[in-house]
Amino acid sequence: MEPKRASESALQLVHPSSTLSPILELPFDLLFTIFSLLPLPEIILCRSVCRLFLQALTSLSFLRLRPRVPLLIVPYPPIHYLYHSSSSSSVVLPLFFDPFLNQWVRLPLDFITPFQSTKITLVPVASSSGLLYLWSYPDNTLIVCNPITRRFRVLLTLGCSWSLHKATVIVGSASDGEVIVFHGLSALYYSRTAGRIFTYVPYKCRSPILVSKTLFALCDISQSNRGESRWRIFLCNLPHQFRIRAWERVDKKYEWESLLDSLEQPYLIHGRANEILMVGALKSNTAAASSPFPLCSTFLIIRLDLERLEWKEAGRMPLEMFKCFKDSFMFKAFGGWGWVCFRGNLAPRLAMWSSSSSDWRWVNDGLNTRHCKFVFDAMLTYVP
Repeated sequence: MEPKRASESALQLVHPSSTLSPILELPFDLLFTIFSLLPLPEIILCRSVCRLFLQALTSLSFLRLRPRVPLLIVPYPPIHYLYHSSSSSSVVLPLFFDPFLNQWVRLPLDFITPFQSTKITLVPVASSSGLLYLWSYPDNTLIVCNPITRRFRVLLTLGCSWSLHKATVIVGSASDGEVIVFHGLSALYYSRTAGRIFTYVPYKCRSPILVSKTLFALCDISQSNRGESRWRIFLCNLPHQFRIRAWERVDKKYEWESLLDSLEQPYLIHGRANEILMVGALKSNTAAASSPFPLCSTFLIIRLDLERLEWKEAGRMPLEMFKCFKDSFMFKAFGGWGWVCFRGNLAPRLAMWSSSSSDWRWVNDGLNTRHCKFVFDAMLTYVP
């Protein structure tokens, strides 16, 4: 049986009377196979070649073939540059680093036309479900967009009392426009169905994550002024408990205190699906003298079993890789969708761990990944 070819109407639309190029006579399924092998930036470029390519590369049949591409987002120049620059035309252009191709990807934000001004800067602050969330500075407006499909919408305006430098933004359901903004001990929950809910949190939250409709966060409950921290895990079900400030401490209930005390500078990270990961520097009395943190032996990644509510080890950084963080006194862990990245304030490179393969690797050491903020799960199908 002859394979299915591109529709006659599509071919006539592209070349109504001229001789067809051989590639235009290929069946769509073969075109999909060829295009699916291209890197994401080249797929974007190919859309503008002709109408047939645009039709093929925007069809649902092709979009389903494209896997998710985790891209590291680097605001450049760094966000703190906004607060130390006297220029009113500073522009933060997000750079996307593809760890598979080991190259930078530029996805311009020039399609967000209402905010194209020398006095307005768009800074990426979060991502979820293939969507990128931007903070418009200095008017403090949150915008959601897909830089792949080049579509956007304004989510909400926060007002002058909210500061980009002090804010943490996490997002949930894209269909409901769900977003939570933490600012010191203040917090704002917003969704299309619930509207705005403003509240206060009992402690300053560290690395909050949203899993389904439950908000998890690490909070420092220590009262010491010596810089010693006691991190504990709190949760809050949205939106009801958030509204009445009913935060529940869960580590004491499930006897996780000793585990939390064994980690230096812990972070919570949203894994794949409803998976929760926690990472930190593992304290050890037998740590080598060259350890990057006092009495710490490596970086540990543990995974929460949601059925048994037990933590299990998922991975630990190899010693040779860990030694590259020896000059750092602080580190940052971030990630999502099965990826965890580590960067130190003085570390020359960024380390990455994959949940699916349990492999450790270095991100291109010739690039400036010191200011990487989070992982953007690039997809062609999602629209805001």
